[in-house]
Amino acid sequence: MDCRIVYVLLVCIILFPMGLVGAYIVPYFVASGVELSNVFALTAIEFIVIAFLATFVGTIADNYGRKKNIVAGILVYGASLAFLGCFPSPQVVLLVVIFFGVGTALRANAIEAWIVDAVRHEKGTNALADTLSMGASLGLVAGVIAACIASYLATYGTPVVIRVGGILYVTGAVLAYLFVKEDVSIIRARTWKLRHRFAEGVKLVLFSRNLISYTLGFLFMLIPFYLVALTWAVILENTFLTAYLGIIFAGLTLANAAGCFISSVLMRILGHKNLLVFTSAAMQVLFIAMIFLWKSPNILILFVFWEIVWGIMEPALIFWRNLLIPPETRVTSLSTILMFKCAVSSIGLAAIGVILGRIGLNLTYLATGTAYSFSMICFFLTKSENDSITISEK
Repeated sequence: MDCRIVYVLLVCIILFPMGLVGAYIVPYFVASGVELSNVFALTAIEFIVIAFLATFVGTIADNYGRKKNIVAGILVYGASLAFLGCFPSPQVVLLVVIFFGVGTALRANAIEAWIVDAVRHEKGTNALADTLSMGASLGLVAGVIAACIASYLATYGTPVVIRVGGILYVTGAVLAYLFVKEDVSIIRARTWKLRHRFAEGVKLVLFSRNLISYTLGFLFMLIPFYLVALTWAVILENTFLTAYLGIIFAGLTLANAAGCFISSVLMRILGHKNLLVFTSAAMQVLFIAMIFLWKSPNILILFVFWEIVWGIMEPALIFWRNLLIPPETRVTSLSTILMFKCAVSSIGLAAIGVILGRIGLNLTYLATGTAYSFSMICFFLTKSENDSITISEK
């Protein structure tokens, strides 16, 4: 089976169960005996586990092949979710959240690195951009369909939704085992020891000017992203649209999918670097406009545009960072970026809470939206492709 089809199926089979359990996982935690105030702490624990393990397991994937990490990561996540659906208790929730982090650390960057090397090596960069856009857009559509199905499954009880989600994840692990094919010669071009591969992958992120500026641009985007993701529904509660939040959520997800779908076309027209510079500027304008439509139902239009623009950016971000990293250390370097992402996410979530308490939600949007200006500057300073990667042969 064509690797591009396998990738799209893998993304769909991962995002489908996420859409299935997304609306029910936190209520299930609470029903299992976890205090609502502790849910944020559990999220932080998952981030910490990912940050701690990501680079180490990434190096293993670079050294021994990505397929093992993909299969193991999806299997661990799915089995943990199914276990949670069978044995609800605060202790089980804590244990499962830790294994969620392990599963995510194993699979997240391994899937990305596998498809980048497979498609770019066999089909070229244009095919890679198309594949990333198609996977993101169809995966989001699968998540919307899953959310609709979850409403029906929930009539049989929330544990049923959780168990079905876990079983579907395990099915994804079987699919990955059967159909993911990789050419390990691409990553074994240098017969490095594990320790040296780890050191070179981390060093590339820390000392390559291009990767530093790209990573900073990417990290600056996280705080405004979490702000919108956590507060859009609260803002709409001040309008008559509060009765339609479920429908609006589905519509916003489809808007994001539409952005992902057209991303590869825009990359060909503008180039991935220019596309991210322009979309960062567009995000900055959207955040400023939100201040003027703060208590108006028309702010929903801005949220729709925000989702479309974010959908355009996401495949371009994935595409660009993989042009800056060589295949021999791809998962290690991607996992190092993921480690920084988890750290900044934890700090960003805490910062949003502090800022909200001091200046209010509308001014928080104005303040955090300026982060897009810094992203725009960082992307502008980054080369389109890292044509000066030098890795020592030790």
